[in-house]
Amino acid sequence: MRVDEGMEAPDRVKEINLIDHPFRREMMPKIAREYRGFGYEYFDSPESMTGFRGYEPDGNAAEGRRDFAGEARSIAAMPGVKTVLDVGCAKGYLVKALRDSGLEAYGIDVSEYAVNAADPSVRPHLRVMSVQELDANERYDLVHVSGVLVYLTLSEIERALLRFHEIVRIGVLVDEPTREQILEWYDSGDVSSLDPLRKQEISQADWNGLLTRAGFERHSGYYRKPIAAADPAGLAVAAAARPCEMSGG
Repeated sequence: MRVDEGMEAPDRVKEINLIDHPFRREMMPKIAREYRGFGYEYFDSPESMTGFRGYEPDGNAAEGRRDFAGEARSIAAMPGVKTVLDVGCAKGYLVKALRDSGLEAYGIDVSEYAVNAADPSVRPHLRVMSVQELDANERYDLVHVSGVLVYLTLSEIERALLRFHEIVRIGVLVDEPTREQILEWYDSGDVSSLDPLRKQEISQADWNGLLTRAGFERHSGYYRKPIAAADPAGLAVAAAARPCEMSGG
């Protein structure tokens, strides 16, 4: 998601917001039978019609190639960023790349399957937990969240963003699929884009509105806290936007 584009959101969207699309209506009953959670079927089953169909360090069937090392270098280049929490870390590939880049990085994910499949070198830095369980006393320079918020209700998203605002010093790097992107996937008949667990298919403007109402300001490629709150010295921070991925970390 390019967070530097889009209009301000309406005051409110529904708790669950899914697109009523003919392709989705036709295919979802078949897809919904495939899996019920974020386990083997979601991440690694080659027989799955959707999901990642093999979540590996260099990418997967759903997203294509992933350059976790390159993503980590972009984050490490952000001024002032030393500590990072990856929300939705999956098997910890980005956390490992961040730590290899010299950052103090940690990850959380609801999937016990994915976390337990992490490289032994990074496994101690990962926790099986939901975003709702984050402690307000935790502190990080940056929160990275990718393909997680779409699985929450609106109220849960609002609470999660407020918690992010409490625990970060600089800001959040958000990478969630937008309504505009999902419509393109549905229009093209992309079966891998169907996800029976997803609860949000909302617009770029709605994502922008949710984040700004949580106290973040749109910046170049991410959302930051207002300078006075983020850094008493008034240091400016900037980062290059990265392409939107479907989900996973």
